Amino acid sequence: MVALLLGFLLFRRWQQSRTPLDPWTLLSAETALVIETPDLWRSWHTVAQQSPWQALDSLPLVQVMSAHLNPLDSLFQEGPQRERPKIPLLTSVHARGMRVAALFWLDVRSSGLSREIDRLLREISRNPAIQTHRRTLQGYTIHELSADSTTFSYLRYHNVLVGSFSADLVEEVINQIRNRNNEGPTFLRLNPQIRQGAHWELDAANLYLNTDRSARWLDVLARPETAAAWRALAQSASFDVSVGAEQILMNGQFTSDSAAHFIDLWQGQEPQPLTLLDMVPNRTALLYHWGISDAQAFGDSLWRYRQKHGSRPDSTWQQLRQKGVDLRNWFGWMGREVAFCQLESGGSEVPEQLLILAPSDLTEARRQLRALSDTLQSADEEPYVETYIGAEIRQLPVAQFPTVWLGNSFSGFDQTYYAVVKDVVVMANSVRTLKAWVFDIEAEEVWGRSVQQNVWREELPERANLSVMVNVRLAWKRLLAGASAEGRALLQQYAPVWRQFGFVAAQLSRTGTQMPATLLLRYTPGDATLETPGGRALASLYDVSAEASLTTAPLLVHDAQHRPQEVGMQDSSGALYLVSPRGQLIFRRALEQPLVSDLSQVQLTDKAPSYLFATSHQLWLLDRNGDAVKGFPWTVPDTLPIQYLRAIDYDGSRRYRILAATQGGAIYLYNTDGQLLDGWKPLATKAPLATAPFHVRVGTRDCFVVIQRNGTVHLLNRRGETYAGFPVTLGDSLYGASFWEPGVRLRDSYLTLLTDGGEVVRLSLEGKVERRTQLVRLSRNSRFQLCPTADGRAYVLARQDGNRLTLFNAALAERWEKTYLSASPKVVTYYSFGPDQQVIAVTDTTLGSTWLYNGQGVSLLEEPLRTPHPIALTYGADEKKYRLYRTVGTQLQVATFDQ
Repeated sequence: MVALLLGFLLFRRWQQSRTPLDPWTLLSAETALVIETPDLWRSWHTVAQQSPWQALDSLPLVQVMSAHLNPLDSLFQEGPQRERPKIPLLTSVHARGMRVAALFWLDVRSSGLSREIDRLLREISRNPAIQTHRRTLQGYTIHELSADSTTFSYLRYHNVLVGSFSADLVEEVINQIRNRNNEGPTFLRLNPQIRQGAHWELDAANLYLNTDRSARWLDVLARPETAAAWRALAQSASFDVSVGAEQILMNGQFTSDSAAHFIDLWQGQEPQPLTLLDMVPNRTALLYHWGISDAQAFGDSLWRYRQKHGSRPDSTWQQLRQKGVDLRNWFGWMGREVAFCQLESGGSEVPEQLLILAPSDLTEARRQLRALSDTLQSADEEPYVETYIGAEIRQLPVAQFPTVWLGNSFSGFDQTYYAVVKDVVVMANSVRTLKAWVFDIEAEEVWGRSVQQNVWREELPERANLSVMVNVRLAWKRLLAGASAEGRALLQQYAPVWRQFGFVAAQLSRTGTQMPATLLLRYTPGDATLETPGGRALASLYDVSAEASLTTAPLLVHDAQHRPQEVGMQDSSGALYLVSPRGQLIFRRALEQPLVSDLSQVQLTDKAPSYLFATSHQLWLLDRNGDAVKGFPWTVPDTLPIQYLRAIDYDGSRRYRILAATQGGAIYLYNTDGQLLDGWKPLATKAPLATAPFHVRVGTRDCFVVIQRNGTVHLLNRRGETYAGFPVTLGDSLYGASFWEPGVRLRDSYLTLLTDGGEVVRLSLEGKVERRTQLVRLSRNSRFQLCPTADGRAYVLARQDGNRLTLFNAALAERWEKTYLSASPKVVTYYSFGPDQQVIAVTDTTLGSTWLYNGQGVSLLEEPLRTPHPIALTYGADEKKYRLYRTVGTQLQVATFDQ
């Protein structure tokens, strides 16, 4: 019996030695990622020639691959008729903190490949620049090739040759070999379904991921919640990888062998199309979308998942239950889509966020939202209700309400406001964000109308259960904020590389037991610029000639959605011109007085747009033919000339009020019939104004902000009556614009003002000075400016000391400094069209020159612009070009230059 047993064991060992070994069986449980290439050289040459891969050349991992593969490639090509062998390669990647370590596995069971590998190793050993060594570990021989302080270690076991630039990984392979007949964990045992989805076909490679092990990189590079979300998503994933001229596309699937993963919530839920694209604004940096066929069943699954994983906010949920609100019932009307939008927020430190729903029962949605708002409203405060452009905005007084209802993926709503527009429910984390969204919808500034977005998404499936789409340019600040210190350093060091992939998307579906997925990285090299280099040349678009010298700057006319439409100008004879966006003259109107205001487009009820402006003592409204609208002009009954003019639309209903303020500080407020309103006949402030009075809405209150040159700030209601806490005297004179930060109540709404002495004052609309900060004043002659963007979302500060100009950001940190030949006053204008489209225009009206800089202070043009007036500037996101307007002599000149 002993002899028989011994014979069987010897036969088994002989049989194993004759049976080819699958390298997959030796992959350790610590493997995070496996890359499988059917033919190393074909894949390498195919991929390396594509622009997306070439964009990655500066990354250390890619440089290492190139440095080692290119010399090997030349060795394989030696000889007159040598045919490069087909080499299937496995690369197993291991997470070692910030370090990426890899093992390279070759299956050399083919006698031809085995001979070729032996030849290659002989060629290498004869190279005098390479030192060869060998050592023995646990009976296995490890070979080492060393050159330039780099060592490649490898061993051969049966038909498998495995090597690495990390010797410890090769040593771990030996342990894996010794224990391969045990039942311990391996990569395949941990991920038993992982090889069922990917196929070689003609793609560049296959990619296999273990979510738990790959999350170790996120542990180092990102916030803990990001790594936790990735671990919870699924067990593993596998993808075909193809690299084209404009994208890297991965198609495959996720796998899960239990109901413990997040993707399992969609079991039985049919994938849905993304029909909310016309509700997703173009400012969206990140879109997170759920597609659901049975919302109530999904809600029940989500409830159980959150209970199991401890993510349910028990205290808030329990408080709502005690008040008769069971959020599980809300899934009954939720509908088939949930879209969470994180927006590019300009200079704001508070991220702007939206939650958009397409209810299946809009009536029930309205009822439950209203009931929640009314039930939780504090007894000592009026409920927040406001109508804006026909949309009723209400507050849901539950902190982090979307998180309470739907989970941690929807955080960031310290306050929640909602509106129902075009059969969708939208929630926002601020009133300002919600109003801006309504504005964007009216203007059709949405993904569904964006040519660029439609091109980016064309490779994505039409239906999915879970989608994430990222506009990398708009999301860049959020990506930095969401990274750890190490991750932030890595993003910043290789920012020009990452940002060349301007659109990144992932889509997952749950179809029966299958979970198909698509990952897309769109190569958009034009989006990669962080600092626009100097030397941009202007390309003339059109010129329009006047009959006399022009006396005004270009007067951009914006429509109700703040889109630039036409441009106006006035010449020395008094003639006013209106020019179309294509350079065609719309009208020429003779006037007897010069303009003292901008041109504003107003649209009274359903009539065609008209154009409002002021001369020294009159208010004019012209139609598109240049004719005065019936009843105009109005004469302002004041001895002093008009200084400021504003058209005010309280709630977007086009019931305008027209405000005119004189050089002496008298303020007149008219309705559209030309009648002066009570309290404004005029409202006499008895001192000159620092800037044009403006209207803000705080909760249900309409407020007029009036700032005087002597440093006095007034807050008035519609009747011209002063709010409690005002007027406020700042103790120093000031002149120029202020910055408005909206809130829900007067106490959390703020004005930022800059005094002539350089003090930055933050004042609440309760009349309390929250903060005073002094900018460094280098001399008594230092001049200061606060420069907000046209949309009022951000601002910078400027200080001029003689011929030197210094720019500061809103945090009062110095951005850059410039020195000019002249010490004459400079006019600073700040344009922000996105995170990478910030332009600062500096105009010296004495010299007749304007300089343009980007946010880092780099000059945008080859030379200063020659113009006696400030310029105007717009930006086209689709063509990625700026459009510049200037008036020179008798000409309006319009030109473009690249981003």
